[in-house]
Amino acid sequence: MESQKSVLLPVTLAVLASAVVFGGVGYYMANNKGPTDTTVTTQPTVRPTTASSPVTASPTAANLSTYTNKNYKFSLQYPSNWKIDDNTQTSGEAGANNSLVLYNGSLPKDDLSLTLWVNPAGHSMEPPEASYEFSYQNGKIVFGDRKATSSSSGDVFQPAKGSIQFTGTINGVKYFFVGRNANNLAMETQLKNIVSTLKSSL
Repeated sequence: MESQKSVLLPVTLAVLASAVVFGGVGYYMANNKGPTDTTVTTQPTVRPTTASSPVTASPTAANLSTYTNKNYKFSLQYPSNWKIDDNTQTSGEAGANNSLVLYNGSLPKDDLSLTLWVNPAGHSMEPPEASYEFSYQNGKIVFGDRKATSSSSGDVFQPAKGSIQFTGTINGVKYFFVGRNANNLAMETQLKNIVSTLKSSL
């Protein structure tokens, strides 16, 4: 028995010593950790992107072409899809040899047109359905009131279908326009807009 006790005692002491050593090491390591990295990495906030609305171009005026007459020293503008028959350079007399005809290129000439006589000596056309007198003030055409026309010299004529007349003087030169088939407001307004661009180039 004495011999067994003498063997167990050193073993027991060795186990206890080991426990103390390992326990101390564990306690030391548990209480002596390096500084904890508390830095919080924030991700940039990603907001949903929305496609920007396309910029809508404001409506533009119809493409216009400019006609200039060097002989009579005037100009006017007209829609680019219109055409011109120009006979004003050949004669100072009234009639076809001194006319400028503007007409819609996509329609027959008689359906929608504007004929200009410059400084006419006279004319023998039927009275139009309506007429405007215009004046030239500060470089711009100013229209008078729309007047209905139904007779001439006491005789009643049948007006040309849907015709309208514009007459006025710029710098002593008389301009006489007749629009054909302006039997609705849209057509009449279109013809009036062309006349409103008439300018003296003196």
